Amino acid sequence: MEINMKGYDLESFKEKDIWTWDEIVSTIEELEINNKDLQEQLDDLHRDLEENYTQISIGDQVDISDRDFI
Repeated sequence: MEINMKGYDLESFKEKDIWTWDEIVSTIEELEINNKDLQEQLDDLHRDLEENYTQISIGDQVDISDRDFI
């Protein structure tokens, strides 16, 4: 059985208009794998940010200290 995907505004199904169920399922599986990989990358970035972030005062950012004005 074939499905006409032309009426749907889905980026993953724009290569052609008519898709079989196997092609649709395969595309969804591929999207799921990509989603999982991207989620893992995002989790890694969040973890890196939490582990490596330190707040820097404005004085340190511009290399000015209160002692400079005394």
